[in-house]
Amino acid sequence: MISLVSVPTQAQDPESPPAPSPSAPAPSTPSQGATESGAAPRVSARLIFSPPANSSSETPGVTIVPRAETPSAAAGADEPEREEPATAPRGGAEPSPRATVIVDPLAELPQESADGLGGYRSATRPRNELSPRVASRHLDQGREDDPPRAFERPSSLPDVNVWPNEGYEYLGEPIEMERLESLKARVRRTLMHYHQRPESTAEYSPWGVMHALIAFGADTEIIAGRRRVNAIGWLCWNGNCRNQRLMSARGGELNVAEGPGLQGHEGQLLAMLAQCYVPADFELRVDGSEFTVQDLIEYEQRTCKAGTELTFKLIAFSHYLPPDAAWVADTGEAWDIERLIQEEIKQPIMGAACGGTHRLMGLTYAVRYRRLAGLPLTGEWERADQYLRDYQQYAMSLQNPDGSFSTKWLERREAREDSQRRIQTTGHILEWMIYSLPEERLRSPEVVRTVNYLAQLMWDERATKWEIGPKGHALHALNLYDQRVFGAPLGQGGPRAEW
Repeated sequence: MISLVSVPTQAQDPESPPAPSPSAPAPSTPSQGATESGAAPRVSARLIFSPPANSSSETPGVTIVPRAETPSAAAGADEPEREEPATAPRGGAEPSPRATVIVDPLAELPQESADGLGGYRSATRPRNELSPRVASRHLDQGREDDPPRAFERPSSLPDVNVWPNEGYEYLGEPIEMERLESLKARVRRTLMHYHQRPESTAEYSPWGVMHALIAFGADTEIIAGRRRVNAIGWLCWNGNCRNQRLMSARGGELNVAEGPGLQGHEGQLLAMLAQCYVPADFELRVDGSEFTVQDLIEYEQRTCKAGTELTFKLIAFSHYLPPDAAWVADTGEAWDIERLIQEEIKQPIMGAACGGTHRLMGLTYAVRYRRLAGLPLTGEWERADQYLRDYQQYAMSLQNPDGSFSTKWLERREAREDSQRRIQTTGHILEWMIYSLPEERLRSPEVVRTVNYLAQLMWDERATKWEIGPKGHALHALNLYDQRVFGAPLGQGGPRAEW
């Protein structure tokens, strides 16, 4: 169960926006702001988790072989803001040749790198001399005049070790925790570096800010004008992001826009909030009207439609609704979680958004929350469970020797040199694998190799201007690993206390 404790505090007037300063250290207190019509209270809130009991229900498997669909031309496209294909390096040039350096995940960090854990302040040229690819955007900086919203963070994840641990013979024996200290340092060094450099609402649209906040969830801050504000609060109060706003209120009803710079998929905003553990009673402010996340849930329920992409709705509903929830859409169709699973399994993985990894994540959410509720896996949940196990093994078979996943998504093995592409595919696939595998299996050599590869690549090429979508999902993967394996809290405290 999740509860929210709100404490109103005095607001400050907004200031005109300067150029973003992402290297500024994080303040010790949350940012403050005001509405367009006048001062508004900043709200601090505390999220409290009461994890449900574990379930060890076992159900016979139903074999579903991963389908070899023909990917569409837009396979993996989840980036409506991009003017270039996801595989193209910045500036249109071919990526510089580079030698792949495989770093031993169990090797200790060099002393200068370890010292850098205390606070790295400026990006240096990558040692492999690969030139940073800076996105060529010339964006206007509009006045940011919306109220920020911040809340304190939960201290720990709910108990998520609900997967049966059998059936993973293709993974090696888990490595002892004592031998993973160097990997923990490497992961946290990378996370800290990017956490200290928030994105700007002058540069990124609502779509971009959604992908910025997925990295650190409730901990994510962004630059809005001259202020650092909480990213979730900014979006939930419909803040101006690159002269666009995500939501509108028509006739007192909430509406979420889709299109370039906005939602790329139905239910995307709600799915992002679900993955950040934002409670259903959290406040939304849109066009002078007040709503809650619950209103957004009901909006997404009303707009369910057969034969469409329901991936992000499934992620959100699995988190916010009980497994036996049922509702009727505006079309008169009856829906429940099991029907959503059925609709998603009918649709292909190859050619779906981001190589099908979001579809797999939706099915994973459905199965996980079914287990957390202590309910048996029957019917479509049983099918989804075996479907996921098949794809886990299949994805691992496409792993490259350096630990990266295929740059051809789940179609076949490929190891393109383009670092942007590697961050995109390895980050998305690893994000799903970390969320879906049992905790013990996250210490398998195969998974450790990928985590090490991603953390090292993002550190070595930290001067690169990564595409915001792949960057957000890659950092989310590392953050999930830090939480599930090394016990990092979701929010402030622990290793994040100095950030």
